[in-house]
Amino acid sequence: MYNRYMVLFGFKHDPYDTFKYIINKQKQTPHKFQFFFMIGDYSTYDKGINIQKRKYVSLIKHVSDYCKVGLKASFFSLDDLTILKKEKKRMENVINTTLTTSRNSFSKLNLPVSYRNMVELEIQEDYSMGYISDIGFRAGTCTPFFFYDLDYEIQTPLKVCTYHLMDYALLRINSLLDKKKALNELISEVKQVNGELVVVFHNYTFSSIERWNGYKELFNIILESANEA
Repeated sequence: MYNRYMVLFGFKHDPYDTFKYIINKQKQTPHKFQFFFMIGDYSTYDKGINIQKRKYVSLIKHVSDYCKVGLKASFFSLDDLTILKKEKKRMENVINTTLTTSRNSFSKLNLPVSYRNMVELEIQEDYSMGYISDIGFRAGTCTPFFFYDLDYEIQTPLKVCTYHLMDYALLRINSLLDKKKALNELISEVKQVNGELVVVFHNYTFSSIERWNGYKELFNIILESANEA
């Protein structure tokens, strides 16, 4: 609580404000980073920043100048087309372009409803499918694929981009050396089949908070592997 007040009153840098570092990294690689910002209403499950705050809007606009920006859809938009549509419109008003990518809060999916709603709103790519606490291939592949609606027996235009590693999964591995080993093994597996490695990191992953020590090194390994491809 003390640290929070120190940040609020301007006496201390916000440890979660790592966007300058991330954008500098973006400038060093031709591969575009994909950001997802939450702009849904405050709720029991979603406690994001109010989209009415000008600094937050300014941040999203600034990031969109360098990186791709998508929507981190709220918990209650999971099954509610009206809420998802409202959030999509909000984001489009901020970035001044058509929203094409999304990712669900908590990586939750209610199939086929979640994907049908995205198709309805002409969202082109989703990054929700993956394991939060484990490394692996939730869809059994590391190649993006189009959602096939079994009920209607049609291939939809929604591309499912599964992720294979979230930052939290590496917290279960104690040493930085073992984290690097697990990451390099994953990279090798994906390269063997000419797949597309998708990793989910958060802004706080790059902070100076102790639990995230070494994650900048891990991120560099990912970037180096992408540049070698």
